[in-house]
Amino acid sequence: MQFIIEGMSCESCVRHLTQAWTEVPGVTAVEVDLAGAIGRVQGAVEAETLIAIAADEGYVARLA
Repeated sequence: MQFIIEGMSCESCVRHLTQAWTEVPGVTAVEVDLAGAIGRVQGAVEAETLIAIAADEGYVARLA
């Protein structure tokens, strides 16, 4: 699934969100693109879970 992400400003943001999403049970792959403000996640996980985790990290994510 693909998300539009608001609030990322640097590569550190990319690392934090990538790590947070990677740790979710069921996630098999994560790709976060700062320039495009896009996050892609593969695996058996609910979008709402990933959106909530992004919010905990300080970002706004919504399904693209």
